Amino acid sequence: MINKKLYELEEKIADNLCLVSEIFSGFFLILLVMTVSVQVILRFFFRSSLPWGEELARYMMIWVVMLATGILVRNKELITVDFLDSLWPKKVIFYRDLIYRILLIFICYFFIKHGWIQAWDSRNTVITSMNLSWFWPYFAIPVGFTLMLIQVILAGVRDYYCSRAMKAEGTDN
Repeated sequence: MINKKLYELEEKIADNLCLVSEIFSGFFLILLVMTVSVQVILRFFFRSSLPWGEELARYMMIWVVMLATGILVRNKELITVDFLDSLWPKKVIFYRDLIYRILLIFICYFFIKHGWIQAWDSRNTVITSMNLSWFWPYFAIPVGFTLMLIQVILAGVRDYYCSRAMKAEGTDN
């Protein structure tokens, strides 16, 4: 009973994180499209452009990508090499995925730590075209990798409970 409640809690947390990420990345994507569209119209019809348009579009693209990483992990849409999965027992696949998750946790930790350091060190430097601190573009890295780390951990918990349920049912290979 507790395992089922914990599993449902994990599902709810993962789904809510994805929802928040989708909302923010959707907002940034709309802002990106609007900015690029205005830039194209201004250049094509008026032979002029906004001095900050290209930079804003670039930083919005970074935010969209970094917010989407957690969604990709949640939906198991990251690139995988799975052409041998049909030949291996489920236990081997479970341990392979466990090793992948451990490596991904270390990678996420590295990028969270160094991304935060980079963002914090650049907080007093200003992007001149937008009069905005460099902290905000750099902050996308630790935010995105934190979302990814949370989803990796939640996916590990989910797979752990699924493997225990399979053992209890006797369907484990």
